[in-house]
Amino acid sequence: VDTVEYGGFPGDGETSDVTGKQSHESQSETKPFTNATKNVNDDGVRVLTTDGRVFVADAVVVTVPLGVLKRGDLRFVPELPVRKKTAIENLGFGALNKVLLLFPTTFWDTRHDTFGWVNSCDNGSEHRGRFFMFYSYHGAELSGGSTLIALIAGDAALSMETSETDSEIVAGVMTVLRQIFARQGKGVPSPVDSTVTRWGTDPYARGSYSNISPRGTGEDYDALAAPVANKVFFAGEATSRSHPATMHGAFLSGNREAARIHGILKSKARKREMDGRVFSWGTGKDAWTT
Repeated sequence: VDTVEYGGFPGDGETSDVTGKQSHESQSETKPFTNATKNVNDDGVRVLTTDGRVFVADAVVVTVPLGVLKRGDLRFVPELPVRKKTAIENLGFGALNKVLLLFPTTFWDTRHDTFGWVNSCDNGSEHRGRFFMFYSYHGAELSGGSTLIALIAGDAALSMETSETDSEIVAGVMTVLRQIFARQGKGVPSPVDSTVTRWGTDPYARGSYSNISPRGTGEDYDALAAPVANKVFFAGEATSRSHPATMHGAFLSGNREAARIHGILKSKARKREMDGRVFSWGTGKDAWTT
């Protein structure tokens, strides 16, 4: 998606010749897009994609991650309200990457869901956040087998995305695991499969989770969740003041906006029905209609 128009846009058969530049790094060329030059259609919204497709609807739910909003990769016409833009700026958004490892056997203590590793600080902040925590997923019904997930946070999460290959990162995790379990006299087999996330450089994410920055407050979460013009609605973990940075927070925010949109569109439909209704009173020369 390139642009969301919600302040009125040309209707059927009308076009605009306004040209703008896309903000996506992967799209360096200039392409035309339609801006709201006059309020021909004030009731709905129009979403323009980078490949030229256009979607028109009564409302739109914006669920892109906060990192995408912070980068300005998605345009709004007209611009979002000042309070909404302030919330986007105030809230933090960082990267927490994961290395998923599937092993042929389970060699760790499955009585615990997590175990940690204290890194040395000698190599600076880019090293401190590497593989500091491991999540255990060992049930076939849950993960398909014996699975560990290593976490990479802070400066280390951003550094590894551009400085190391997947195989180098996996090798680093294996070094740590073998150091941990060598003290217990246990061998660590090589993984049969692995996956490395790179959320910071993902153009559809630009990071992992929201957080409260030094200038942010809970009110910023509420401001980001607020609808605009009763047409543009926002959902996602960064709109959940009670459950930010969680999957259930994102899910609940979707339920919240679905209920909100249902109420607003139902009210609009009722008003249109009342506005279009014709009432007649009386007969003959004294009859009148409204």
